[in-house]
Amino acid sequence: MDLSAVIVAKNEEKQIKYCIESVLKAFEKYDSKQVILVDSISNDKTIEIAMDYPIEIYQLKDVFDVTPSAGRYIGYLKAKNNFILFIDGNRVLESKNFDKLFSIIKNNDDIGGISGKISSEYCNDSDDNLITKFIFQRIKHFYDSIEVGNVKVLAGPVSIFRKEALDFSGPHNPFLRADEEAELCYRVVSKGYSLLRTPYIIAYQEICFRSFFHFLYKYEWIYNKWVGISLRYTLKKNPKIFFERLQDLKEYIILNLLVTYAIFSLVLFFYYERFFLILTLFLYIIWGFYEIRINKRKFKSTFLHIVNFHVRIISFIALIYGFIAFSIEDVENYPKNAKKIK
Repeated sequence: MDLSAVIVAKNEEKQIKYCIESVLKAFEKYDSKQVILVDSISNDKTIEIAMDYPIEIYQLKDVFDVTPSAGRYIGYLKAKNNFILFIDGNRVLESKNFDKLFSIIKNNDDIGGISGKISSEYCNDSDDNLITKFIFQRIKHFYDSIEVGNVKVLAGPVSIFRKEALDFSGPHNPFLRADEEAELCYRVVSKGYSLLRTPYIIAYQEICFRSFFHFLYKYEWIYNKWVGISLRYTLKKNPKIFFERLQDLKEYIILNLLVTYAIFSLVLFFYYERFFLILTLFLYIIWGFYEIRINKRKFKSTFLHIVNFHVRIISFIALIYGFIAFSIEDVENYPKNAKKIK
């Protein structure tokens, strides 16, 4: 058998119709197929809309930890085919490029997972002001400029995995509310599989947030707190992967420590410790030189990158907080008896 799709959704009545139809369209040419929707206890019409389509529908129970990765975990357990497409219910699959990606992974046994790029649009429900539009451009730039080729992490909410690779390395961790993709991908690579991110657009999405503070809370604080929790879990279960991830994050950690020091030096400046401010300005010059000469950024891009890191100090604090203050259970302890609706 060829293909299973796992659609994860919560309160997606506006988008679920388009997501399901895009998956069914992409799958229609294949003889062996299975489409599964795992609902995270929606309180809108998501399930009612999904009932009109020839798909399987499961719902997490309210005794579960309700997370996106839990939906992927339950979907993996219900999937019967050799390859699994994971897609969030607010994304629309690009069927033609899906065929290209599926052909690649199907014909290359060493590839454990494959993904493409995500095309982003500004959500009409977001606040229409300069700050939110700037944030949208920042997120869009992340998706547009994402690295292609052989990678360690398939960043993004749409990917195809070889089920054998998940059987061997273990599925998504259902207790994680964020960073579940990265945590999984490092395990897949550690088992000898490669991961491929292609330049093809695999899906379309709308980026929505209510305000600048909503963005800071959701994308900087909550997400990165769970990155810290994920790293702590990895340290407990597989120290080798933990130190590999730490090595890959070294530039992020060093720059955030630099920004922390910069803020500290500004505080000292107001107490007449001007030496620290002079040293900080010198470090900024070195940082700018590094970005322009080594990372080949233009001056404007370098300036925005440095400003961006001052905002992201919140994410660094959240990561440390999550790592120190929280822990999660082992995957084996997660309930497997989701409610079958259809």
